[in-house]
Amino acid sequence: MTYYVDDKEIPFANYRDLTKQLPGLKKDFLYAKDFARASLTDLFGKEKMTSAKVLTANCLTSGWYEKTNAGYEFHALPARLQFSSMESALATDFDSDGQKEIFVGGNFYDSTIEMGRYDANFGNILTFEKDKTMRVAPLGNLLIKGQVRRSAIININGQPALLVARNNDTPLVLRSVSK
Repeated sequence: MTYYVDDKEIPFANYRDLTKQLPGLKKDFLYAKDFARASLTDLFGKEKMTSAKVLTANCLTSGWYEKTNAGYEFHALPARLQFSSMESALATDFDSDGQKEIFVGGNFYDSTIEMGRYDANFGNILTFEKDKTMRVAPLGNLLIKGQVRRSAIININGQPALLVARNNDTPLVLRSVSK
């Protein structure tokens, strides 16, 4: 993966990360400062660069696909869901209205320093309107912190509850409380 700075294409990975994956680069670029000055052709060689398959990403928006008669139609997720990863989704009728809602949780902390942590997902409930628009609602005043990896509906004394498993953290059990 590369990006441009002042019309110069440079690798996204830093010296340390790239030489971990390609240790042979250490022979030609002993110091990070030499690596920083090098072009992609200097790093990988003219032959590899001319034979490389170039792929371009034009849309990095998270979304969902709807199967239609013509194939599949892409729908972007609402802005609120674009700020972090979604690692767990569970569809069920949370509010007993006869329509399924979707619980989503996520976050990912193990990315590189350049990418930063994906930590802006505190749990949401998604609903679909009749016109296929998606409504996103937070979980009231509840913020699910941590890296959500799985969720499931469980029964506690005959009442449904949402079990949320978080990476390297305690699981959460959420259930509605009657007033």
